[in-house]
Amino acid sequence: MIEYQKIETLYKFDNVTKTYRKEFFNPYVDYLKDNEWIASEKIDGTNVQVEYDGHRVAFHGRTERTNFPKEVLAALTGKFADSEVVFEQMFGDKPVILFMECYGGIMKENEHDVLATFDPQIIVDNWDKIRSIIAEIPSAEEMEALYKAVGSKYLPEHIGIDPALTDEMLPISAAIRNRLTLVRMLRVLDFE
Repeated sequence: MIEYQKIETLYKFDNVTKTYRKEFFNPYVDYLKDNEWIASEKIDGTNVQVEYDGHRVAFHGRTERTNFPKEVLAALTGKFADSEVVFEQMFGDKPVILFMECYGGIMKENEHDVLATFDPQIIVDNWDKIRSIIAEIPSAEEMEALYKAVGSKYLPEHIGIDPALTDEMLPISAAIRNRLTLVRMLRVLDFE
């Protein structure tokens, strides 16, 4: 397995603070930033190497430690089931590696929007119960103390995200998993 080629990031990474800065990595992106752009969603995928060693096809991730989810491995195995013959016809015994991104998990996860069948009146009817449940959630300070005690990461900068991006991340965070959360309900409820 060879080192997976790094996919260029949008922002520059500060190796000292281990956070992304609001400074574009690529000068072309900086040049184009004032143009009108339309984006529909970020694709969250899995880095894959399809390696043909001259005889067999094997699958690797971005690192040696990659363990593919069984659905990804099944999809790769199905897609490349008869590929050894094709590789041999095209490349002989010359080694070839295809670098690719397998995606679909988030799109599949959100294929059926939980808000499609959501009735906001249920929230109105149960608001007192919901507020009492929320009141039992530990405070931000208590959660921070707990996270610190167990050595957990709890701030965006702990995972390499510029804290300045927090306001942009929160509204889209609900799309990561298809669950009915208060953040997701903000799209249909008017909290005063």
